[in-house]
Amino acid sequence: MNIAAEIEKLREYFKENSIPLTQQRLEIYRELLWSKDNPSPEEIHKRLRERFPTISLATVYKNLEALARIGFARKINPLSAQARYDSGLSSHNHFVCISCKMVEDIESDAISKLQIPDPEDCEHEINLKMIVFTGLCCACKNNMQKGN
Repeated sequence: MNIAAEIEKLREYFKENSIPLTQQRLEIYRELLWSKDNPSPEEIHKRLRERFPTISLATVYKNLEALARIGFARKINPLSAQARYDSGLSSHNHFVCISCKMVEDIESDAISKLQIPDPEDCEHEINLKMIVFTGLCCACKNNMQKGN
């Protein structure tokens, strides 16, 4: 992913729609683009506080919601009550660690070739199909093996 190009798309969107693009919103989006772990608002807040000590958690929440609403982020929460955010808007799948709740994108040609049918008798409108794999991440697996 070309982060500079994605940032420029965000700048253009805000300019075209006459919406002020604050430095905080820009940095929240940049952090989301850099992240490979589909971070929670709390995780983004913690990371940004190192560079921007005055940024509030409420600001992070509001801006992530706004980014999701305008299509620059996706709110996900596979198997967890805690919201996570993803800047990858293309169709892809996730791995969720059942121990630490880490969420990671899974890109696989084999999985992307799967044809998941829409349920024929479903009255719901399906707008996203995603496979969620669960298990232990490498760190939790290693910690468990060391503990035994």
